[in-house]
This record gives sequence, C-alpha cells and structure tokens, in this order.
Amino acid sequence: MTESYRVEDLVKVYKVPGKPPVYANNGVNLVVPSGIVFGIFGPNGAGKTTLIRQIVGLLWPTRGRIYLHGVDVVQHPDVIPRQVGYYGQRLVYFWTLSAIELLVFTGRLRGMTDKAAKAQADELISRVGLDHKASRLLATFSGGEIRVVSVLTSLMGNPPVVVLDEPTAELDPVMRQNIWNLLFAVNKQFGTTIILVTHNVLEAEQVVDRVAVIDEGRVVAEGTPSELRASIADKSRVEVRLRVPEAPGILLTGAWTEMRRGVFSCTVPRSEVSSLLHAITGELDPKAVEDVRVVNPTLEDYYVTVVGKQWQ
Repeated sequence: MTESYRVEDLVKVYKVPGKPPVYANNGVNLVVPSGIVFGIFGPNGAGKTTLIRQIVGLLWPTRGRIYLHGVDVVQHPDVIPRQVGYYGQRLVYFWTLSAIELLVFTGRLRGMTDKAAKAQADELISRVGLDHKASRLLATFSGGEIRVVSVLTSLMGNPPVVVLDEPTAELDPVMRQNIWNLLFAVNKQFGTTIILVTHNVLEAEQVVDRVAVIDEGRVVAEGTPSELRASIADKSRVEVRLRVPEAPGILLTGAWTEMRRGVFSCTVPRSEVSSLLHAITGELDPKAVEDVRVVNPTLEDYYVTVVGKQWQ
C-alpha cells in the first residue's frame, strides 16, 4: 500500500505570555493511503484545521514529522504546491476575475498551458452546473457559488492529493451532490487522494473510505466507518422530540441527554430498547411528543462512546 501522507508525533503549541501553552495538536500519528477518500473527523475545536494547515505547509509544526509521498515537507516545503491542491475555510476572493479566469490562472500557476487550463476549467465549471456563469465576475456570485469555484481551483492541474477543509459547508443539497459527484469522478479517473476535513457526521459516513477521529488535538480512533460503528453495534440510540418547552421528569434523569432544545437522546444496549420505549411511552403525554425514534449507531455515537462526552 502506497502512502500519500505520513504524520509522526506531530505537535503544535500556541504560547501566549502569562497563560499556559495550548496544544492544538498533541502527538498526532496518521497514515493516509494513496487513492482513497480519507476523512479527518471531529467536533469544532478538535484540532482538525490546525493539522491540515501543517500538512499543506501553512503552519510550522512545533515538533514532529510530515511526509508527503516519502518526502519530509518540514525540510522540503517546496514539494507541497506541486503535489497538493488545497481548499481552506478562509476563502480569498479575486473579485475582479471571472470564474473561468480564476481557474485558468490557477492552472497556469501549476504549470499547465493556457489551452489545457482553459479546457479543464470549462469541464469543471460545467460539471457543477455553473457554466452559464463562467464568464461573470466573482463579485456577482453568491457565497455558495464562490465556495464551489474555490473547491474547483484545488482540482486544477490534477494534483495527486487534494485537501478540502469543510468544502460543502453552507451549500444547498444539489450543489453539495454536484461537488461530490465530481470529486468521486476525479478520485476514480486519476486515483487522486482526497482528504476531507469535516465535523458533519452524515457527510463523513457517506463519502469517506477511511476516517481518523480527532479530539483535543489527538487521534482517538482510526478505521473505516463500518469498522468504527461495529464496535458499538450492540447499542441503539433512542431520540425523543417534544412539542412542549418543558421536559417531563423521566427525560431529566439517568442517561438521557438534551441534544438540543426539546430533543432528548439515550443510548442503551439493543436488548433494553423495548423496555425503554415502554417506560417513556407510559410516562409521556402523547400530545407533548412530536416524534420518537430508534437510531442505529453513527460515527457521532462512536465518538460519544469512545471520548465520553457529547458532540460539540
């Protein structure tokens, strides 16, 4: 198995005078196999973006090693622009360029001829349904459209690795699906390694081949989504959604957790689901309940089980 990235004992410390040091990453060890969709998954503030900004050369590690196709990028950061396409959360807009001009400009920076860059830019814009706006200035685009064009810049020149930090945040379902259809096609056609950073549980489970779960700057688990879910396969989550603002006493005791206002959750062994449902239906006023459902384990449930705290 070839590797796109190998991260060894990576530490990133932020020091503020008069305050204890903050470990954004604290001993991260990670291997990203080539040619797969690899997810880096965790709640907000877990250290995902800090990790990514180091592997794409935008932050200098406090200590540790990062290897890209076997090359130490701390010692040789110049290899990153030639091999990695990156989409970050902090978007930089070129308001006076059109979408097609931005993509062609990016392609030229990656060594493409003008003709080849124009051809790929046309294809990418068409694949996401923005060909009718290709020649318009980015200043006229919506926030979601600009996000999509920014993702497309990471694909120009067909880099062997594409790193995407929350690429589909705030996109509508159609545009999100267009982006993933394109990414899957690129992955299949060119064997591109795609590294996805996300806190979106549903997206992570649907699109990644393998995932690393990060919490408080450490990798707490790694595997395929099915492998991680299998470790808690004997459990189920019962959710109760209320119509009324005040929760009955039964939902305020024991293992019940208020996930958000009016929605309560309890994870129990599958053998206890029936008795739990019987208990709550006997206690709750049907008029106060909007929905009761039993949910199979998800990566979020895995996180809660392994880390011992609720998703943030």
